[in-house]
Amino acid sequence: MGRTIGAVIGVWLVRTLVNWLYYGIYMADTFAELGERFPGVFREVVPAYIVADLLFAAVFVWLWTKVGSAFGGGAKGGALYGVSIWLLAEAVTSIYYFYSFTYMTHAMWLSSVAVQLVVFLLMGVVAAAVRPVGAARAA
Repeated sequence: MGRTIGAVIGVWLVRTLVNWLYYGIYMADTFAELGERFPGVFREVVPAYIVADLLFAAVFVWLWTKVGSAFGGGAKGGALYGVSIWLLAEAVTSIYYFYSFTYMTHAMWLSSVAVQLVVFLLMGVVAAAVRPVGAARAA
């Protein structure tokens, strides 16, 4: 149980930190400009984002404990798992973006997709390192 909680915390920290660096720092000027041009387009509730990331991390790690060995365990398996979850999550998110956020340029979308790929890959590696599964767990 301790390793699972540690993995949740590690995944949560990675997700929250990278999202903050990208969306909160790197994209801040772009979002501020869009907010000025389109008042009310954004609702920024940072504590809700942080709690949502914690819930997502818990589900991510729980699912890793169930299916991680199918990905081979270890860092490579964690990376593959993270990329697999990214593909599913990004497909849904991209459809939402396409049909709802008219402010998002192709460049913004592509950079977000790339950052999220890195986030999910790191989340998978962290989950695998802190909460080994299958043969890696026995070692």
